[in-house]
Amino acid sequence: LQFLSVRCEELSPVKDEESSLEGSTVTLSYRFSREAKSSDYFFWYRQYPGKPPEFLIYHLSSGKVMKQEISGLSVTVKIRDRDRAAVEAQNYWIG
Repeated sequence: LQFLSVRCEELSPVKDEESSLEGSTVTLSYRFSREAKSSDYFFWYRQYPGKPPEFLIYHLSSGKVMKQEISGLSVTVKIRDRDRAAVEAQNYWIG
């Protein structure tokens, strides 16, 4: 038997809102509530009004994208500091 511990930490957006033109890249920058550890995983979802959250990707604290669910979504994770990062995403639906 194996028990996994799950803790949720606070991610704070650098900006409250971002927008881009259809087909172009949008960058979502955020700060982590503490210094990231190598064992940390980051999960990203999108949610439209009145709809349940939809899983997009998860990545490691190194920035390596481990799983991506949305076909055609191009994601780059850039670790700027040990407590700041940016996720760049491009797809037809981002606007």
